[in-house]
Amino acid sequence: APSHLYYQCTSHSSMGGNIYITGREDVNVQLSHRNFIINGAMEVAQRGGSVVTVAQDTTTYRVDRFGFHERTGGSAQLRQSTDVPAGQGFCNSFYANIVSTDSSITGNEYSVIRYVVEDKDVQHLQWGTSNAKPLTVSFWVKSNVAAQTMCFNVSNWPTNSRTFIAEYTLPSGTANSWQKHVINIPGDTTGTWTHIALHWVLAASSDYIKSGTGWGAWSGSGGLEIATSNQYNWFGDANHFYLTGVQLERGNVSTPFEHRSYAEQLLRCQRYYQISVSESSPGVLPGRGTGTSTVFAQVPLICSMAKVPSLSESDFSQVYAYLYDSRPHNGSSGTVSTNSSQFNANGGYLGISIGGFGGAIDDDRVVNIGGYAS
Repeated sequence: APSHLYYQCTSHSSMGGNIYITGREDVNVQLSHRNFIINGAMEVAQRGGSVVTVAQDTTTYRVDRFGFHERTGGSAQLRQSTDVPAGQGFCNSFYANIVSTDSSITGNEYSVIRYVVEDKDVQHLQWGTSNAKPLTVSFWVKSNVAAQTMCFNVSNWPTNSRTFIAEYTLPSGTANSWQKHVINIPGDTTGTWTHIALHWVLAASSDYIKSGTGWGAWSGSGGLEIATSNQYNWFGDANHFYLTGVQLERGNVSTPFEHRSYAEQLLRCQRYYQISVSESSPGVLPGRGTGTSTVFAQVPLICSMAKVPSLSESDFSQVYAYLYDSRPHNGSSGTVSTNSSQFNANGGYLGISIGGFGGAIDDDRVVNIGGYAS
């Protein structure tokens, strides 16, 4: 592809000369919304930006869309930080630090920061075919660690049968300073691809080690290989790790980070996580009786969600239903569950079932349902 476009102006009396547009390797790449990453500047943190301890073997979030997963003998904490590389326009970063160490990563132990790109956003890349398009990822990292090798991994989530591994180095003499890293990812012409998972590997036992970098298939033993034997054990000492400015784009050229408005990034994050009624933020929902102590209700959604959501809060210390004549029907506790048959994938609402009322509520009786903390 040409490295520049050339235009000659000849049709306007007051304009003349030539216009050059340079620096683009692939002229078919859009100039706007070229970053596949949502919240790459780490600005959105709907769950709150304060410190949280990572749950063992459970993906934990502080900054939206970037999950931290660890299965080790140590422990780590996460928070949203305001420490950022100077002069790049960033306001926030993802921050992790070690609480307790694990100097020997063995068996099925590993730890990663994970981002999953939804399949609908990358279908046009045609991965798994001979027409697969290349990608370039760029990101900023800061750590107290220096003169060590870290690994970056791409895999076909959730099939986990194809794996790409690249190494990047935290250079000697750069401890606690921001460094930008750029990695080219050839399009994978084999395998079955839906979602694309990105992993910043922090620790990996031999079960997750592959010989060499580049693309390969899962060996069939142990876990999916996500790192090389050069991978540093970040859990081995009182380390910390900052990440921001993550950009994934089509082609082999890294372009300047694409800053977008906070409002746009928040709305895009809410496709995967959004806050509705909770004990800390009570509300009232329209619903109907079922002839039992369970009622159906509909939760309005801010935007369409990628799939039927799970509920992070399902037990309320007090629920109540007001019938059409305002007589309350109380329950000492309420258990909430999703009703997947009532999920509108194109937006609108999520159907839920609420149980725990003190008696049956007539079938199809219109009610208003509320919940609060006692």
